[in-house]
Amino acid sequence: MKGKQVETLWEEVRELSLGNSVERLHNPPTPLQFLRDFALNLIRQPSHRLVAYLQQQNDCFRTEYGELESDCDAHIPWASEALGCLPEAVNLWIGNHLSETSFHKDHYENLYAVVSGEKHFLLLPPTDVHRMYITEYPAARYSYSQESGEFGLELEEPERCVPWCSVDPYPAEGSEEQEKSKFPLYFKGPNTLDVTVKAGEVLYLPSMWFHHVRQSPGDGGCTIAVNYCKDKVFLLTYLGFLRR
Repeated sequence: MKGKQVETLWEEVRELSLGNSVERLHNPPTPLQFLRDFALNLIRQPSHRLVAYLQQQNDCFRTEYGELESDCDAHIPWASEALGCLPEAVNLWIGNHLSETSFHKDHYENLYAVVSGEKHFLLLPPTDVHRMYITEYPAARYSYSQESGEFGLELEEPERCVPWCSVDPYPAEGSEEQEKSKFPLYFKGPNTLDVTVKAGEVLYLPSMWFHHVRQSPGDGGCTIAVNYCKDKVFLLTYLGFLRR
């Protein structure tokens, strides 16, 4: 292929993927407009290096995206009655097939409702904490470089450390044996509980349970979920083990 043909092809690919202009807005977009017209396009049509995950906790569904609030139930009645309280926070999560969350635990009762696509959970109870290889790591944030077009990590200042699980349950091809030798308690221990939550289904995730999350997009090219967070109920967390 000649140089001119390559240049033309390059321009055509750029036009199809990004367009040839930057849209100018006369007024700031509402959260709903930004979500619908800009953020969702990044998730549905990500670049080869972009892991797009639109998620913001701290009750974002009822605040930042309050215009969407009427589209979902304010709470899940059976759960509110069983746990004795209404949700403290309701959060919106939108991602694509590249969006993945490492093993972690949350200090609240979690009702996870999938709206579109599927969520794939690996679950382990709190008593398996010794299998998680939790280590203190320096806290950092991603920073985007205009020059390189890449994201890099910048350490937070003042420096602090956060606990993080080092186990990757899906090692890269060729590194399986190395990962198994580094984390034998995880890979040689009892199997995780593997759960796929489909659109229209709800997962009750007890507080303090470890969970790893992947997702498969729906027809719209993204996975959409809403989760309801409630006060932690210690008894429920360990009830299954007290019975045994």
